[in-house]
Amino acid sequence: MLPLSVKLRFPLMSLITAAWLMCRLTSLKGQGQRSIARLKRIKERFASSQRSIIWDGKDNSQQILPPGVYNLRIKAADLLGNVTVMNGPAITIASYLGEGPMPEEVSSSLSRMRLFRVAPTESSDPKNQINPAIDLFGTIVWQDYRNGNWDIYQCSGSRVIRITTDPAPQENPAVYGDTVVWQDYRSGDWDIYYKVGIQAEVGIVLPQDQINPCISGNRIVFESDGNIYLYTIGTIGGQIRQITSHVRDQGLPRIDGDIIVWQDSRFGDPLIYAYDIAHSTEMQITPIDEENHTRHINPCVSGGYIMWADNRSGNYDICQYRISDGSTQRLTFGPTDQTRPYIFGSHFVYSDHNAGSDDDAGDDGGEGNDDSAGNGNEDIAFGSTISFISERVVIDSAQQQNPCLSGTGPYTIVWQDNRSGHWEIYRGLLDHRPRTA
Repeated sequence: MLPLSVKLRFPLMSLITAAWLMCRLTSLKGQGQRSIARLKRIKERFASSQRSIIWDGKDNSQQILPPGVYNLRIKAADLLGNVTVMNGPAITIASYLGEGPMPEEVSSSLSRMRLFRVAPTESSDPKNQINPAIDLFGTIVWQDYRNGNWDIYQCSGSRVIRITTDPAPQENPAVYGDTVVWQDYRSGDWDIYYKVGIQAEVGIVLPQDQINPCISGNRIVFESDGNIYLYTIGTIGGQIRQITSHVRDQGLPRIDGDIIVWQDSRFGDPLIYAYDIAHSTEMQITPIDEENHTRHINPCVSGGYIMWADNRSGNYDICQYRISDGSTQRLTFGPTDQTRPYIFGSHFVYSDHNAGSDDDAGDDGGEGNDDSAGNGNEDIAFGSTISFISERVVIDSAQQQNPCLSGTGPYTIVWQDNRSGHWEIYRGLLDHRPRTA
């Protein structure tokens, strides 16, 4: 079914008063040109806020255009003679598939993504499952409360395995191949444990708490006492290397190959930093913004890209940094928050917030995210680091949180979802790149 209407969102800068707006949409192949707005009058002041127009999805011959990626050119002039021009495709195009007029700030996916519950618990006594993770091979791990405490579970293919059995809490798992890592409270404080295949569990024990582990290959990163550490599996006794030593907190580390990223508060408001293991080099990825107190949170890294959420525009948007040339790109432009990005190769997923009240899980099933913005229920969106196009692919009135991604088509998206009244791990199979119409 093709969309009845498409909402195009974009920034307009340098305009002071109300303005006349002219838009032109062009396919990347040079076909299907059309003037969309035809001198649509925008009555509000622009400043740096977001604007949107509605396009009916048709070309100059009134034919519905096929799914694809399209360039948008916008030219606007205000009453004082100021002119601004923007060329796409750095915009978010969201499509709506329902009947009648398009609801405000609601979008959907043209795909028919197949949804699965990964490991449902007994319906008579459902228990929460949260904090999923997935590796490049499609193996999924999560923390599960079905036994009356938090344990780590794993799903590979259709086989579900209980990884931990200790009665103390085990939380925040990560996985790479046959190695699962998590934080563990069995000693009375938080330590990092890992398990390789059927081998015995191994603990990484430091005097202070160790939390928030992540793994890539045989390297594990984690935070302890406000600093980032690197542990290498397979070295004699396990090699622990302290990456940061600043007096203010560094946390939420992620790793991909030689690159570690984290959230860093050494200057007050959190920034994104990175470390190149091969060259022993630390890099500041996001700038200090003392005037606006911009916060940069939820870092992740994959395939030569670093991604995060920041609130430079007032709400949180997803941004990326390309390691090869140091370029930065803002990827989302919605009026509400977009947070918790997860990047795999050239594609990413994130939480797209609707207006409303938060409905996070409680102590027996809480998601445990200390620094993730939100202003309502969350849907899951899927996007491309190359085309800068994204679309919502999971939409429900309940909460969908902590998305992660694997695959190159079909893509596997995993998240926690409480549409059944408690938190469960869901998996979706998506068979296309983000499309615009």
